[in-house]
Amino acid sequence: MSRREQERLDAQRRRRALLAWVAGGAVLAGAAVLAGIVVGGAAGGDGDGVSADVTVSMTDFAFDPDPIVLSGDDRAIKVVNDGTVEHDLFVPELGKGTPELDPGEELTIDFAGQPAGTYQVVCHIDGHSEAGMVTELIIE
Repeated sequence: MSRREQERLDAQRRRRALLAWVAGGAVLAGAAVLAGIVVGGAAGGDGDGVSADVTVSMTDFAFDPDPIVLSGDDRAIKVVNDGTVEHDLFVPELGKGTPELDPGEELTIDFAGQPAGTYQVVCHIDGHSEAGMVTELIIE
């Protein structure tokens, strides 16, 4: 093999290695972002070990209770999709929420350490907020 061919092969190997490294980093970053959304803005678990203080039911097209209130030591919400289509629950100002949940799925979101206040809650799925699937989260 000529020196030129060897250099070309080496360059291809370096490009492939770089692409693999970048792709791997993107996958890890995406997983960290998803984990942050699910458990509260920082990479971590999926809510395992966090007991829910309040249960929120997502139906077609509402949240119950409305509004959602966390008071005292309450800091975790169990979100249950009791509807017939996919829904999610997201608090834009806090950057926290669930991924899209199929009917019957549930997930716990930990709001520990979040400041007291009133925050908008929405369902991100196209048309759901417009259909009235909005409420407030009140952290006392």
